[in-house]
Amino acid sequence: MSKENVEELFDQFTLKELMSKDGIQFEMGNEEPELDDAFNYNQVVNLSGDDLLAEINMYEFLEESAEAGCEGSISLGLHFRKVKSKLDDLSSDGRIKKKVMQEGTGDVVPEKALVIIKYSGYFEDQDEPYDSTHARGTTERYTLGGTELLYGLDVGIQSMKKGEIAIFWIDYTCAYGEMGCPPLIPPRGDVMFIVQLIDYLDSGTVNNFENLTVQEKKTYANVKLQVNSLFKIAADNFKRKKYNQAVRDYKQQDKEAQKLLSKSRQNLAICYNIQDIPRLACIECNAATHKTAKIYYHHGKALIKMGEYSEALTKLNKSLNMEPANQTVISEINKAITLQKKYMRIQKDLWSNCLDPKKADEEEKDKQRDKMAREFVETFVNDNAVQRQEIPAGIDASLLELIRKHAALSGMNIASVSRFDKETRYLQKPDYV
Repeated sequence: MSKENVEELFDQFTLKELMSKDGIQFEMGNEEPELDDAFNYNQVVNLSGDDLLAEINMYEFLEESAEAGCEGSISLGLHFRKVKSKLDDLSSDGRIKKKVMQEGTGDVVPEKALVIIKYSGYFEDQDEPYDSTHARGTTERYTLGGTELLYGLDVGIQSMKKGEIAIFWIDYTCAYGEMGCPPLIPPRGDVMFIVQLIDYLDSGTVNNFENLTVQEKKTYANVKLQVNSLFKIAADNFKRKKYNQAVRDYKQQDKEAQKLLSKSRQNLAICYNIQDIPRLACIECNAATHKTAKIYYHHGKALIKMGEYSEALTKLNKSLNMEPANQTVISEINKAITLQKKYMRIQKDLWSNCLDPKKADEEEKDKQRDKMAREFVETFVNDNAVQRQEIPAGIDASLLELIRKHAALSGMNIASVSRFDKETRYLQKPDYV
């Protein structure tokens, strides 16, 4: 909004209306094109600090002149004494005072937030602000709770809400101190600011995340807060055409989002393992991009149930490399080795039966084969740790048919899986999904 527009608005209202308890709220259209709907400024009218404070000062001066019976020209220099009397104490010691000129919405600014503000700052008896975003035609961004702002101004902004416009008087001890910085900043110079809080980003969430314990960092709520904050910061940098920073922030956001998604997939794998659905557990573990010791552990556990002992040991050993002292992982590795040895022994017996030329008696040979097929199926049926077991490749058709017969008698299934043009047969329990 131009200065001329502001002056036209002020011509329509008296100063008493502007200084009334309820104030006056102006609304205007968005003058800037939207670059990203994910991060929008709450645009409200630019109440010029110059004009508003000049109006305040004129009113106070006229009030004093009427009491003294004075006539003549009016100085627009800003006198803090009368203005201070209309402000409320923000600090307990009265060194920071505030008056809300336009109410904001929502909650007050979070701790360590990144704020987007417009402001004008004044020293006493000066007609013009010594620092003003209105004069520069910009907004400014500051992170609260640090050293980027004057202490008093930082405290003041922390009391504001989104869209709020407020006046702050700040004692020199909370501003530039005893010495000031001559010639621009006088010694023991109290300051007054008019501030408009355009918007804020809860960037403190990102910093706070780093201070959480390992267990707290794993919670969905904390990770989600961090990802959302990173997204807002990245969108803000994009809007300001700081593309290198936006790329960096979006990459960080994606990294944290992948951690969150991997955490979700890990939890799904745990649930599927508890429900004895190892195939779905493996799918979730494979999909997780941020691999952890726990993901490798539950992947290995699922592969054991599927009878894939070699692959299970590969995953479990990766988990152990990440957490060498984890006894749960070590126990699962021992379990995989034991089952692998047991079924390798059974497979060896099945192969030897097919290849033994000494067994010339066909009847005796058939009995032996039937016994081995039955024992193979019974061992699988009675093994609660396994839901699927590979049928040895290379056995002859007659032995395969005997395994099929005993599987059917025991209520088991036989499935065929093709991988890389290689067909593998498995003995499966009926609840295997």
